[in-house]
Amino acid sequence: STELRCGSSGYQIAVKAGNVRISGFFFAASTRVSIIAQGPENSTLTVRNCHFTEHEGLAVILVVHEDAGVSTELDELRNINIASMNVRLQTSLIFDNIVDLSPIVSIRGSISVNDCVFQRNTGQASTIISTSESTVSIFASCFLGNT
Repeated sequence: STELRCGSSGYQIAVKAGNVRISGFFFAASTRVSIIAQGPENSTLTVRNCHFTEHEGLAVILVVHEDAGVSTELDELRNINIASMNVRLQTSLIFDNIVDLSPIVSIRGSISVNDCVFQRNTGQASTIISTSESTVSIFASCFLGNT
């Protein structure tokens, strides 16, 4: 696998539109967001067989339409009314992250989690935050020691 270390520079990958697949990466130590999925509702990002660890920013994966802007306040994010893209998280590990909001944050997007492990994550919500009109589906996944 390929390791991406972000450090203080912020985002590691921004996805704006289309159907994008990311597979086999090791994401470590971002200070904002590892992946920001900013596409419209007819776009899909598939993240498969990836590891996310040691993040200390807003979230590990943030799903929010690019026209909505990015806030660090959950109350402001809840007021966004622009539908965002679909994200599929498959066979991935999300562990040892200390984030402001949650490892996964979906603002009016669709999140599907399948065969993933969330372990020892800390945030306002320990695994997934989904605002109204978002869709979350979770299948065959494990949640251990999150606070």
